[in-house]
Amino acid sequence: LLLFRASAILSIQNVGGLGNTGTLQTIWYIMAVVVGLGFATMFALWRRRAESWPAGRVLRTIELFALLLGLVWATPIAAATGSANASVIFPIAGISLAMMGIGVISMIRVPVGAVIFTALMASVLGRSLYTSLPDNQIMAALVCAIYGLVLIGVTVNSHWDFLRRSRAEMEVQHQKQVIKLLLNDFERGSSDWLWETNAAGVLTHYSPRFAEVLGVKVEEMQGKTL
Repeated sequence: LLLFRASAILSIQNVGGLGNTGTLQTIWYIMAVVVGLGFATMFALWRRRAESWPAGRVLRTIELFALLLGLVWATPIAAATGSANASVIFPIAGISLAMMGIGVISMIRVPVGAVIFTALMASVLGRSLYTSLPDNQIMAALVCAIYGLVLIGVTVNSHWDFLRRSRAEMEVQHQKQVIKLLLNDFERGSSDWLWETNAAGVLTHYSPRFAEVLGVKVEEMQGKTL
């Protein structure tokens, strides 16, 4: 993400004929590195389920970094479109839209962060194009708005799909637990001998009553053949 952002900003600067912006460019890149590393660290903590950082706090921090990341990405875009010639505005807009798409894909597992990033980038780019293209103001702003809404729609749809899969998996696990509990209750209240073996005849499941009738401990039946 950082490498793509750096190459995209360099391309924007070259296309826009901005050249070396000196101290401001250095600040942009330092902020990009700091925010990018912070975002990656928070995401890693969330994925590793670190006990010292509750999941809710990590997600809130990731969303904050998404806002900062949007600001870092949007600043050079606004500067480039504000000072570039009208003939290079469209290439700059194309690179900026690609940056938006890459950023959203990178954050799609954190939908609130992706939506914040998309809204910020789309609004900044739309406003910049609106002020830089006097002949196509409405069209430029409309394109940015539609593109941003499409990315937000993809993010929300992906999140809903993830929630549906999660609910289905939770339902399957719940059914397995219910079946196991019912079977255990039946075994405790039944005088039957219940067992199951694999293809080699080795016991893989057996009721406590079966072990009691045989006069052995339950753990001693593990790995024995019928």
